[in-house]
Amino acid sequence: MAVSDHRTIRLPGRSTVFVPVIGTKKNNELSGISKATREWTVTIDPAIPDSTELYGFSYNTTRETVGHAVNQLIANAATRLSDLIIIIQNATYSPVLEQYMNDGTMIPMITIQRWGWINSALTELDKREFGVCYVTQFRQILDYLVLFIRPIQRDEKILIFGQNGESKGQAVSSISATTGISSVG
Repeated sequence: MAVSDHRTIRLPGRSTVFVPVIGTKKNNELSGISKATREWTVTIDPAIPDSTELYGFSYNTTRETVGHAVNQLIANAATRLSDLIIIIQNATYSPVLEQYMNDGTMIPMITIQRWGWINSALTELDKREFGVCYVTQFRQILDYLVLFIRPIQRDEKILIFGQNGESKGQAVSSISATTGISSVG
């Protein structure tokens, strides 16, 4: 399913960072009434124990491989997790998150979830968990808060549904930046 109203913004200042931003405003053509559904949410435990709407996020995984003189790849390579960049609303939890950056407080788990309607019920479609996290940058931009977070562990689970809404299982991947061990299931 494509993300509706997707666009990318460049963070203000000297930043060269572009972050995808997700619009969740849906229009009802019959009544003309607009409503917003939280398609993406984030839970930052323990700073934000309840989920809050996620306006945008970005992260990547890279594997650096050392080259050989004969242009062959050598088996010693390291998998690296980038910073997780998230955009959320500036709210009462913002000072707590800034203090986490200031004193180096470890956040045990950050959970990003995607929601969608399956058989008239709001259902989790995608879950990404980032473990052992540290806030590396805190940026307040007007009503928004942009956090750069360094994760050590990442697990991703995508739930698969058929056309009739029947569950078809899940696709799971996991990677640890400390051990380099990854798994798919």
